[in-house]
Amino acid sequence: MSLREDSSVGRNSSRGEFSSEDRDSDGVPETGCLSIIVLGASGDLAKKKTFPALFNLFQQGFLQSSEVHIFGYARTKLSDDELRDRIRGQGKGASSEHSEHLSKFLQLVIKLFIYLACTSQFPTFVTFYNLISQIKYVSGPYDGEEGFQLLNKEISEHEISKNSQEGSSRRLFYLALPPSVYPSVCKMIRHHCMNLSHLGGWTRIVVEKPFGKDLGTAEALSSQLGELFNEPQLYRIDHYLGKELVQNLLVLRFANRFFLPLWNRDNIDNIQIVFREDFGTEGRGGYFDEYGIIRDIIQNHLLQVLCLVAMEKPVSLKPEHIRDEKVKVLQSVLPIQMDETVLGQYEGYKDDATVSNDSNTPTFATVVLRIHNERWEGVPFILKAGKALNSRKAEIRVQFKDVPGDIFKCKKQGRNEFVIRLQPSEAMYMKLTVKKPGLDMSTIQSELDLSYKQRYQGVTIPEAYERLILDTIRGDQQHFVRRDELRWELLPQRMMSKQFSIRPRNAVKLSPRQGIQERARAMLPFTQLIIMWVLEVVNTNVCCLCGFKLVGLYKKNLRYLLLHIRIFFETQLWKIFSIEVSDPIFSQLVLNWDSSVGRNSSRGEFSSEDRDSDGVPETGCLSIIVLGASGDLAKKKTFPALFNLFQQGFLQSSEVHIFGYARTKLSDDELRDRIRGQGKGASSEHSEHLSKFLQLVIKLFIYLACTSQFPTFVTFYNLISQIKYVSGPYDGEEGFQLLNKEISEHEISKNSQEGSSRRLFYLALPPSVYPSVCKMIRHHCMNLSHLGGWTRIVVEKPFGKDLGTAEALSSQLGELFNEPQLYRIDHYLGKELVQNLLVLRFANRFFLPLWNRDNIDNIQIVFREDFGTEGRGGYFDEYGIIRDIIQNHLLQVLCLVAMEKPVSLKPEHIRDEKVKVLQSVLPIQMDETVLGQYEGYKDDATVSNDSNTPTFATVVLRIHNERWEGVPFILKAGKALNSRKAEIRVQFKDVPGDIFKCKKQGRNEFVIRLQPSEAMYMKLTVKKPGLDMSTIQSELDLSYKQRYQGVTIPEAYERLILDTIRGDQQHFVRRDELRAAWEIFTPLLHRIDDGEVKPLPYKQGSRGPVEADELLARAGYIQTHGYIWVPPTL
Repeated sequence: MSLREDSSVGRNSSRGEFSSEDRDSDGVPETGCLSIIVLGASGDLAKKKTFPALFNLFQQGFLQSSEVHIFGYARTKLSDDELRDRIRGQGKGASSEHSEHLSKFLQLVIKLFIYLACTSQFPTFVTFYNLISQIKYVSGPYDGEEGFQLLNKEISEHEISKNSQEGSSRRLFYLALPPSVYPSVCKMIRHHCMNLSHLGGWTRIVVEKPFGKDLGTAEALSSQLGELFNEPQLYRIDHYLGKELVQNLLVLRFANRFFLPLWNRDNIDNIQIVFREDFGTEGRGGYFDEYGIIRDIIQNHLLQVLCLVAMEKPVSLKPEHIRDEKVKVLQSVLPIQMDETVLGQYEGYKDDATVSNDSNTPTFATVVLRIHNERWEGVPFILKAGKALNSRKAEIRVQFKDVPGDIFKCKKQGRNEFVIRLQPSEAMYMKLTVKKPGLDMSTIQSELDLSYKQRYQGVTIPEAYERLILDTIRGDQQHFVRRDELRWELLPQRMMSKQFSIRPRNAVKLSPRQGIQERARAMLPFTQLIIMWVLEVVNTNVCCLCGFKLVGLYKKNLRYLLLHIRIFFETQLWKIFSIEVSDPIFSQLVLNWDSSVGRNSSRGEFSSEDRDSDGVPETGCLSIIVLGASGDLAKKKTFPALFNLFQQGFLQSSEVHIFGYARTKLSDDELRDRIRGQGKGASSEHSEHLSKFLQLVIKLFIYLACTSQFPTFVTFYNLISQIKYVSGPYDGEEGFQLLNKEISEHEISKNSQEGSSRRLFYLALPPSVYPSVCKMIRHHCMNLSHLGGWTRIVVEKPFGKDLGTAEALSSQLGELFNEPQLYRIDHYLGKELVQNLLVLRFANRFFLPLWNRDNIDNIQIVFREDFGTEGRGGYFDEYGIIRDIIQNHLLQVLCLVAMEKPVSLKPEHIRDEKVKVLQSVLPIQMDETVLGQYEGYKDDATVSNDSNTPTFATVVLRIHNERWEGVPFILKAGKALNSRKAEIRVQFKDVPGDIFKCKKQGRNEFVIRLQPSEAMYMKLTVKKPGLDMSTIQSELDLSYKQRYQGVTIPEAYERLILDTIRGDQQHFVRRDELRAAWEIFTPLLHRIDDGEVKPLPYKQGSRGPVEADELLARAGYIQTHGYIWVPPTL
């Protein structure tokens, strides 16, 4: 899609609440004929920038042939034929499409006064065939009256031909000339080519940098121009102010609530503004040697960017208000210290014949500026520019301070940074610390990013000169430099002196291998990926197809290489080596070589191994006993989780034994027949792995084990000869005595003293049998803790039906086991991004000042399913959506979102803070509750016809504490809705004094997608790509599927079982948490049970009851209409 076709970018685009048309200009009406006069049309600047910019503006409809005429002025005398020959020579090879556009474009050119027009350096896309018959050329000097009088005559004649009164049209003079001729040219324009402003016309002068060489020359030039033109007529152009993301800076800073509390010395440690080029001064040595890197880049481009980064919020978007604030920044900059300055010159710079052998000109400079004001005192602004470096880029890098009291100990991983990439490939990203995907609680650095190339596919980002010329036509001086902004006095005279010493710097010389990598960047993305990784793998010299010995980064690179080869090339690469590789083998290679997930992974500064457990040594034989092995939970979650833990190396056959217990009597042959029936169709590879896995199973006491619902990847052929099965009731002593005997015998066979091993009992049972089962375990199956053993009990929700039943169950279990032995499992606490919440909140400086009632308006925690209660109607009708989802899963998430920072990462300190949140929740109000029941729910035969059970609920909770007073926490869950997802949505308040008037576009939001497709994204307001200063909503995002390709996100039960083995109770529910949670919801549940509150009907596949949306609006949530976050594609 071209810019012309994009309705969001262009002259007639539908704009946001604020657009450039709302901006005040200089008050001069934009009517009458517009003449654009380019002086110095033969120079590089005109040929490479000015004329292409005018062509692009014409092509996009910003310049209309009925309004605009383009003129040029230069010195050399050429005959018409000579000029036409040059034009014909330049036009060769142009595309037919460009010929058509330029045919119309060149009709705008009336007279061309030119010195060396259209040389071979003119952009190759230009064709001038349709211009030949119209060209007439006149030359004139830059300091002679005759040429400018003739120029004015020609312009005036064509203005009159367009029915413009003489002096009433608009004239734009673009000085693509060396500054040395500015005074004489401007004098000629002033005396001979001006319009009469009292008749409605205007004259504007665009002048290019450099604006002098130091304070004296700059002031002299400004004075000369100031005597001829007033400030609103002068447009000092700095093309960096026309770059897309430089123009975005004010929008980012002042249209987003995110940044308001962050952008100050309390949170920011330092700011870098960087310009890097990977080439030298080729072709410009003589010019560059006169000015150097500071005058050429730092004093203008980077300093202008600094002003936009550091300025205070302007009163309005009027250019003068913005430039007033920029000047205040510059006036607050302290004198540069020479001990905070580094200058360099690359080796070989003086080899240029146009550069003096004793040149002291810097090609590299790093300068630290310090701003003496309330916002920035103590924050260094590091301006860095250089040529012949190892990369090409320009960026702003805002580095935040360390997190105070860092409980995750992740300082060495790197600080939070907000990076804005100006060129090449415009982008912005937020570097933040997250939990490393996988089973350990280690941390890594990742990012939320917005790549313009990916996000705005097909939209061409305009060149800076297009924007700035258009701004000049519109009379918008915001992106131009005012006289008092030049501020040459910031640079010490000594730094400008030829006597200041320069440190030599090595120029970048590419090795053959690096040369291949550089050329690869121009290839297709996947081809580039292949070449880069193959080079890395070959460098190891240890890659062998029969036995890999790969470590570290190379191991990871090869793993990704294999994955991509399999997906894109369908293993064709491996056929070169005459090796056939099947899908399962690829899958296993990926799994086994994944160094980022697994037992021996390289961890961050903090990992789960640093966490204190209950003080019991993790030694001796480990026995895992699954009770209720025939149920859906055990078959779908528990056994697969154990298998995956074994497969990833977290369970070792030399340490772990797995047992099961259930009731039904079956003979050995009957059980074996069932197992054989389940094992059909398994791959030989899985058979090999499961052969080892099933050696862990010593005795299987099972009711209906391994039915057709058991995961299809399991094969039991190698288990048949080992299985012996004994049944027993859940309330009978004999069965548990036998179970204890079998466990003890095998513990002793592993050289464990009786009572000294570790026993984990997983109750995959209905809560009604918990008391009897726990009593049997307590009396017959316990280890002796004084011998170093432990016994831990995992119990599944629901933990009661209300406060009374929950307390009764807790008391019964509490009489048998102490709290460190009980692990109340809530699988939501095992989800990847739920476990990430504490890392996000307390390991990232970015969130610390934002996470409070001053900035956050409301928080939603949402669970949505697009199907009903199929197969679970009877069970669900007994509990309902509040007991099944909200009172446990969503309330646990709320605690992690709202809790204060714990003293440490010890489980008890974390759970203490969660309890404080629950104890601060105010009673639920019925006018802040909406219940629903989907139509057709009662059609289920297992559901009563008069059922009052809600299948949908929205409940507003309010936390009465200093941080969250007044912020509604909206818990929303439902079945048979229009989508499936679980997410946390933090909506921020409106920006106070919104100068961009973009409230209707939507507020800032930070969204954490828990399922499906784990992701997080930050909705923010940015400048819409294109030539207008309108705003749109976009996002910085982190999609786990894209960012961590090939890394399998573990299931919640894998994490929680592993935590139980490790004795880490952080992600389990403590008794006082459970009590506090039931205290919040029991009054509401009793009213529902008693029929006092009726659920509202809603259609299947809808958003739920309309009343729920109305409640959200009353609670303060503002929906962004028309915006849908789309996960990035791979």
